[in-house]
Amino acid sequence: MAEELSYTTEPAPKPTARDELEGLIETLSESGTLRALQGFTGQFAGVSGAALEHLTGPAGRRLIGSVALLAEVLSNVPAEKLEGVASGFGKGTERASEMLGKEPPGTLQVLKLARDPDVRRAMASILIILKSIGEGLGEGDRSRGQQDGIATSL
Repeated sequence: MAEELSYTTEPAPKPTARDELEGLIETLSESGTLRALQGFTGQFAGVSGAALEHLTGPAGRRLIGSVALLAEVLSNVPAEKLEGVASGFGKGTERASEMLGKEPPGTLQVLKLARDPDVRRAMASILIILKSIGEGLGEGDRSRGQQDGIATSL
């Protein structure tokens, strides 16, 4: 019968902060990131100057205003609703990309798809959003006799 051996193993030595820093620098160097960072920091004054020059011009002011307005709009939308729209958009683009290169669906197939409750729900939502945008652009002038059918009926 074999005799049982007993021995203790020593845990691997914990790397020092210096070892970890050297490993990080080596990884950054091998991936080319260190070279890119060196180039960017060498041109930082020029890059930041160009960015500031662009932002202080008319286009930059419009960009900042648009980003602020978009942030305000998004802050009024509950995150769970926005998540549902984003998730559906992502799935939809995946499904649509699968159709690329294939024969497009026929008219009857499109009409059949339009009967789907999810499709009708999305189409109604898009139409309501478009109506609201039109109203915001001044297109919803009721004095011209336009009907308010879609928003009130849904």
